[in-house]
Amino acid sequence: MYDKMFQSLAKELDTLESHNIFFNTFNIFETLGVVNAEIRHSNVLAWLLDSSETHGLEEVFVKLLLNDFANVYDYKFLAQGIAFSGFEVRREWKNIDLLLISQRDKVVLTIENKIWSSEFDHQLEKYKRIVNQNFGEYKKIFVFLSPFGTPPSDMDYWLIYDYSRVLVILEELIENNRINVSDDVRMFILHYIENLRRNIVGDEKLREQCIEIYSKHKRAIDLIIDNLPNNRNVIQRIINNYLSNRANVVKDDSGKTRIRFTTRVLDGLVPADGSGWTKTGRIFLFEIENFEHHVKLKTVVGPSLTGSRDILHEYICNNKASGLFQDADLEEQSGKKWSHVNGIELIDRSPTDIYDEGLLENIIITKLDVAFDEYILKVEKMISRFYKNE
Repeated sequence: MYDKMFQSLAKELDTLESHNIFFNTFNIFETLGVVNAEIRHSNVLAWLLDSSETHGLEEVFVKLLLNDFANVYDYKFLAQGIAFSGFEVRREWKNIDLLLISQRDKVVLTIENKIWSSEFDHQLEKYKRIVNQNFGEYKKIFVFLSPFGTPPSDMDYWLIYDYSRVLVILEELIENNRINVSDDVRMFILHYIENLRRNIVGDEKLREQCIEIYSKHKRAIDLIIDNLPNNRNVIQRIINNYLSNRANVVKDDSGKTRIRFTTRVLDGLVPADGSGWTKTGRIFLFEIENFEHHVKLKTVVGPSLTGSRDILHEYICNNKASGLFQDADLEEQSGKKWSHVNGIELIDRSPTDIYDEGLLENIIITKLDVAFDEYILKVEKMISRFYKNE
């Protein structure tokens, strides 16, 4: 039964592949393995936006992009005599992905670029504060760029913008012959356009074909998907097994993307009067983020029904010099329900591409052993001293 079902699906997929250039054309971004790399997309955008760069576009791309901002968000000042060739483009200035500065027109544009990843703790608040401090008298635009227009955490200041609009602008450049550039530059832009279509924004015609095939072969496709190796599932299982085998660990509510726990010592000391977080009521937990691009250990102070949360959080902030709570900030985190007071990257995106489960398990166990010895047990000792009044 399965053989016939899969043969029918394979025949239709062969037909789709043979007729669709989506599968059959060389693309430099795919060959280099950087189709989803945020830093590469930011580098390409910075290159296109810089009118003094080697592409020969001059200010055409930055003008089209800023005019689109003006149309979408009614920024009239962008259409009033702005010198588009006068923008300085900065990459990773104070960790900001893209910063465009016009000293003549006193305009600064901040772009935070996210490709299949989420914001870090208070990232947008931090960047907004930095820009406001350094460009006080400038007109400011904050843009949150993502594949499909993901809402930013701070929607009062950050504008939603998606890669489909970037794609339209690039296609307009190429299709309407609005640029006079070398063949190499034209080819590079075409490759970038195709990469956006294939891997970021999607291709509408291909999407319709895929929906049609899925509707005809749903059972076979679902069966394949259910049996695919999934590194996040593997990582979740490895971490859960590791924590279960440590005698000093107490596990808390968890899922595939967030695995929470504390130690037995802390569980007997920290009040469990929390509300609106986990079912156990614990207010202080270690949390492992099992995300697509990283596995990160975070230390979190959660909400409580009494003042115990604020008392603990203040103690942690006052002991930031210990090196255990690098992200603690009493002023910035005051009034927040959750405070991430430290974060340690356990695995970056490279090891998550490993499909040798044994090797992946060895990497994770080694990282967790180090995290317990050099961080978690030290935190346990410091928090214990607080509750024991030592």
